[in-house]
Amino acid sequence: MIGVLNMKRLIPVILALFILLSACSPSQTENMSYDLTYQDVAYSGTYTGELQKKLPNGEGTFTFDDGTNVFKYTGQWDQGQMSGNGQLTSSQFLIKFSKVDRRGYFEGDTINGVPNGTGTFTATNESGVEYSYTGDFKDGTFNGQGTRRLKTDPSYSEIGTFVDGAFTPTTKELFSQLSQDPSFSINTLPLAFLDAHADIFTSHAIEGLDSFVDSEFQVSAYTKSPDKYGDKLIKQTSLYIAQIQEFPKYNYDEFTLILAEDPNLNYYFINYIGSVDVYEGDLISAYLLPLDYFTYENVSGGQTWAIACAAAFISK
Repeated sequence: MIGVLNMKRLIPVILALFILLSACSPSQTENMSYDLTYQDVAYSGTYTGELQKKLPNGEGTFTFDDGTNVFKYTGQWDQGQMSGNGQLTSSQFLIKFSKVDRRGYFEGDTINGVPNGTGTFTATNESGVEYSYTGDFKDGTFNGQGTRRLKTDPSYSEIGTFVDGAFTPTTKELFSQLSQDPSFSINTLPLAFLDAHADIFTSHAIEGLDSFVDSEFQVSAYTKSPDKYGDKLIKQTSLYIAQIQEFPKYNYDEFTLILAEDPNLNYYFINYIGSVDVYEGDLISAYLLPLDYFTYENVSGGQTWAIACAAAFISK
């Protein structure tokens, strides 16, 4: 009799324990209505996946699509919030750049709901032109290696290092970028030289440069086979500056572009990181890395052949 009474008392306890454990145990749901707020935008969509305490918890997918805007997240959840690794698609994704905020279409990897990994972001710039970025993301914006292209001019692109949303090219990436306008190619040898000796193009110190100079360089040999050169610098003297411009370029506050000619009327398209105290009409000497031999459209509408160069040092 005593045993029966004890069992009757235990039954409610066991039932309570069972209910409690059931509430805490993971379960599955499909197309459950769920409201999610992300970047101050409210989405009323559906959730399919694991649940705990009636909240997304574990692996699952949230989907919102009203025919105009889309928000979809597949990945890990913790107590109703995106947590851990996931894949996000959002047509109203907000990136806060240093000077402006942009909403656009994002698709890519996330950690805790924040873009980290690889992805694509498409938006419209301040001029109303659509652009897209594809590459590395960190902490919600472009960080790492990536490519940004304009929809109106797909042939033009920014390829290389991005830091906190801004194109921040290395020395090699900068000169590769400059080859798009005017258009020329950087041969294999100068690309390798830029990789190995990037510092000489920013320090502009003359000491030690002679050890890199090709003392047998001849313009006639170079223009015949430009792809065989570029593993050494060339030292040119008595170059006449026909045109010179100075302006900021990407992460460089000062950048100088010089069109010069030598006494034999050979033209040099010189790219120099920084500012230099020379002017149109000056005669200069320069340590240059030949990048390519190419043609560009001159002021008369004709074509002029020139040697595209990266300058390590320039003086009068």
